[in-house]
Amino acid sequence: KDEFEAAKEFAVGVMRGLSGKGRVVFRRIDDGIESDPVGLLTNEVLRCVVFPAADTLRQIRDLDRDPKPLLLVNPQWKTSGNVVSDFGIGPWKQRAEEFITRF
Repeated sequence: KDEFEAAKEFAVGVMRGLSGKGRVVFRRIDDGIESDPVGLLTNEVLRCVVFPAADTLRQIRDLDRDPKPLLLVNPQWKTSGNVVSDFGIGPWKQRAEEFITRF
């Protein structure tokens, strides 16, 4: 959790620097029970997902439909090195990887 808090504070600073807006609102978008924390920071100008994980990819896709810029800070997924990537195999993996390479 210390790493998450540090990444969150870093992201708040980046958002304030990029947007010129001081107020940033935070909420968790993970299940809050068994998963590692994944947070959404928003202000009037942009949004930022901190510690995005493969199991929150659907929420990230939904957020990306909004015209405000979306930043991803310290993604927690692995696309290689495992027998099965965090995004699965075959077309599911390809679709997820095509989406995240845009960030």
